[in-house]
Amino acid sequence: MPCSPCFLPYVLPLRLPFTGPPTPAVERLTGGAANAGPGLWWLVSGHGHVPIVQLQLSFGGRLLTARWLGNSTPENLLRGAQQVVKLVGRYHVPVVLSDGSQSSGDWSDVLPLIEYEVLPSLVGLGLRGLALVSSSFAPSQMALHELARTARAHPIATGLFDTLPPAQRWVMELLTEA
Repeated sequence: MPCSPCFLPYVLPLRLPFTGPPTPAVERLTGGAANAGPGLWWLVSGHGHVPIVQLQLSFGGRLLTARWLGNSTPENLLRGAQQVVKLVGRYHVPVVLSDGSQSSGDWSDVLPLIEYEVLPSLVGLGLRGLALVSSSFAPSQMALHELARTARAHPIATGLFDTLPPAQRWVMELLTEA
């Protein structure tokens, strides 16, 4: 039986820190001014047709929102996290809002890489705030709780939320404090 890309092992080669422009996998959203603007990207699956995450810069580049979509595989979660790191480094973004409310998939497989490689890279690049919105999918919720615990050990403000509106309010408070 051929190996499906959805079942690749989560240990992928990483070269830290993730700097420079987004890779070609992060494509500018096209479709006219009503749908696109500066600072809006989609990361698509390896097949190039299924959106994994929407990445959007706002508030003058001070906030990067990652809206995770669909059933995320460990490989796709890691690719998305790597792109977040690249954008934070390139644009010196101080706050990230990671919205997993529209996604499912077990995040626990990539948690060690996120905790010990991606998160320290973000902190090293100057990230000051991280808001995490959990999915209704139980394994994802458990993984995000663990990630929030790990993030609180770093010098960044961390919030874990069940829904998007409280996370947005928290982020707004954080942005107005700076």
